Parts: sequence; structure tokens; C-alpha cells
Amino acid sequence: MDYREAGIAEELILFRERIDKIDEQLIALIAARYSLVYATLSLKKSNGISPLDRSREDEITKRLELLATGKLPTGVAKKLIQEIINVLRDQALYELGWYARN
Repeated sequence: MDYREAGIAEELILFRERIDKIDEQLIALIAARYSLVYATLSLKKSNGISPLDRSREDEITKRLELLATGKLPTGVAKKLIQEIINVLRDQALYELGWYARN
């Protein structure tokens, strides 16, 4: 049985529309975060400061894990933020010519 046969088409469409709007917001927020990551790494590069700060990344991850407590399943926030940090940081480092892409 598919969703049309189950009589939930309208409700499913509404859920999907809401998910699409949230996805748009996520992209906007991630793009804003990327701009700040890029600016931070650019500043570090122009001042001869090491680009990586694992303690700061750990601090961000722990803070967001706490914020997600009771809102997301255990471990989801950590996985998501670590992936976002890694991807955005690595992309900015590449664009700034700090590292070659693997």
C-alpha cells in the first residue's frame, strides 16, 4: 500500500512542504557559517596562525550536544556538527590555498 491508498496524501504533502522549508533554512544557516569559517581562517592565515584548533572544535561539539539533549536522539548532534565542521573547514582551507584537496 502506498501513501495515496492509505489516505494520507494531504498530510504527507504538508509534512514534505515543512521539511522543504526547513531544508532551505538549513542551507542558509550553513552558508552563513561557511562565510564565517572562511573569514576566520583567512584572518588566521594572514597573521601566521595555525588553522586548526581542535580544542575549539571539541568545545563547539560538546556545547551543541548539550543543546540537543532531549531534542535529538543521542549522538545525532555530535555526528552532524562534526561533519559540518570538517566539511566547511576543509573547503575553506582548500579555497585559501592552505591544503590541497585529497
